[in-house]
Amino acid sequence: MFKEAFGCGSALSALARKMVLILESTEKFPQYLYDAPGGSAFGLQLLSRRFRLKLELAGSDTEAQKHLLNRTNRFFKSEPLTTIGQLKNFLLKMVAKQWYDRERETFNFVKQIQKEKELSFTYTSDFDDQGIVYWLGTNGRTNSEWNNPASISIVKVSCSDAPRQPFGRPEDILSREIQPLNCHSSDDKNGNFTVDLGCLVAPTAYTLRHARGYGRSALRNWLFQGSRDNHVWELLVAHSDDTSLGDPGSTATWPIEPGKGPYRYFRVSQNGKNSSGQTYYLSLSGFEIYGKVTDVIIEGFKVEEKEKKTPPSKAPAKMTPARGSKKGDEYAHKHSARLLRNMPGDTSELVGMVVRRGPDWQWDEQDGRMNGRVITYTKTWYVKRVAVSC
Repeated sequence: MFKEAFGCGSALSALARKMVLILESTEKFPQYLYDAPGGSAFGLQLLSRRFRLKLELAGSDTEAQKHLLNRTNRFFKSEPLTTIGQLKNFLLKMVAKQWYDRERETFNFVKQIQKEKELSFTYTSDFDDQGIVYWLGTNGRTNSEWNNPASISIVKVSCSDAPRQPFGRPEDILSREIQPLNCHSSDDKNGNFTVDLGCLVAPTAYTLRHARGYGRSALRNWLFQGSRDNHVWELLVAHSDDTSLGDPGSTATWPIEPGKGPYRYFRVSQNGKNSSGQTYYLSLSGFEIYGKVTDVIIEGFKVEEKEKKTPPSKAPAKMTPARGSKKGDEYAHKHSARLLRNMPGDTSELVGMVVRRGPDWQWDEQDGRMNGRVITYTKTWYVKRVAVSC
């Protein structure tokens, strides 16, 4: 009987629409329509709530899954209007091994250098696609998407403030984002950023982009240097009252005298006050270099990559830095502060404790880099007076 009554498609379609109307008229679920009378009290604010998702690798024993990176128990957040296709593409980059996850000798740019022996890169415009940093980030222009080569261990960037850079990360100086990042060194007249390209380059020109953040911190007096071993530095360009960089995001390119190099390391070093005329903040959010690539480093990068990719459970034992060095002083300060935090209720045990001045301690005129023994203290564990050892 039902088949006879609703045998044609139009009758069945009309029945389905009628059932939907009946269900909609009787449902008691809250309505989240921002423009509906008596609707949601939150309105469009619901669209700002992000979903928190947990990953789990299914069927990890299968042959296909063995080629994926295991991100089980990792969390990520997603905007509510994100499509399934966007999530799929995002997850694919997380779990599928990318070209930079493989051994360095398999990279296309490494093979190109080994085959050609010398590759030339000529400047055409600021932050074009002809520079060496761009070339490295696209695996020798074989990948359509550029990745910051420092964030994927293709090159290495360090800051003179390591490991406590005030704003941003060292790799931010290679950024190609549309908007400049907030990347600065501390107010140090000897501040610098060093780039280890992982290949030997005879430079012909280089480009910089000013960062955002401080209003008047553009470079004015600085040195651009090159080195083969990160110890002996050769001057490539000396800038004095150079006003090429101004507003955040401004760029400029400078030629380099031919016949220099090749070098593996390049450094931008502060050599005077910035545009404020008062401070030494070194602000950068973009770096590119041009010239001839003559050789590539393979073995020198393997150790660094292994250390970075070591699982937490197999991480090498931590070594205590030697005292007298910057890292050693920071370690001693943290060790002393940890002892103070873990002290029991009996404050008499604090007297006589050997401590060392840290970057955030205030010992008035009792400053110094040597050890000291606590004489007096306050009820809040604030070290009041210390006898400094000679």
